[in-house]
Amino acid sequence: GCGEESDSDLDQFNATTDAFSVSIAPDADLTPQEIELRSSTGQVVVGTALITPGGGPGILAQVASLVQSKRYRARIVLADSNAASGNLFDSRVAKAYLIPSCDSKDYFPALIRVINKENISILYSGLDEEIPLLAQKQSELLAVGCNILLPGVEALETALDKIRTFECLVGAVHMPRTWNMDDSFDSEEVWNSVNGNIVLKISSSRGGRHVYMPEDKEEYDFFV
Repeated sequence: GCGEESDSDLDQFNATTDAFSVSIAPDADLTPQEIELRSSTGQVVVGTALITPGGGPGILAQVASLVQSKRYRARIVLADSNAASGNLFDSRVAKAYLIPSCDSKDYFPALIRVINKENISILYSGLDEEIPLLAQKQSELLAVGCNILLPGVEALETALDKIRTFECLVGAVHMPRTWNMDDSFDSEEVWNSVNGNIVLKISSSRGGRHVYMPEDKEEYDFFV
């Protein structure tokens, strides 16, 4: 029965060709319930997973992990704004779509069309610029039956800003001395107070962009 657990053997069904019916008692609780379907190998069938942006260098590892997983079985769909992304042509990918970049007003409507057409149940994004937008749109994604593997908007915005992350963790996690280059920043005082290397980086970026390690005072003054 619904909600009950049993150690007895279960009947097996072919998900492609078999059909079965369930009888519900007149007084049964008709509140929608989530169920988990497992294949004969023990894999959890998670449905169709959409990964964006599909052309990123880390995507191949994610595709391989899903394909090789002994716990989950998923159909993989990729979406990207670059038609030349080689990952889109990977034979392990069931479908690939071109969509506008996430800074376009047409991005989210296009994403929803892909989700509806491919019956996407799980959406994963690994792009810093994209994931806060998706977190903000979580209720709209859930409305079309799509879950996202992301934390909340506030946690994301903190994690994607190095100064906010520092302020959140200071006193709890050991970190190097850190200065914010605001109006009160004194570059001479900082240089004279540091013994060792200085790393300069903007507060919000990714992939090692805009990270500078000056070798001397002249380079330091240039980057500052």
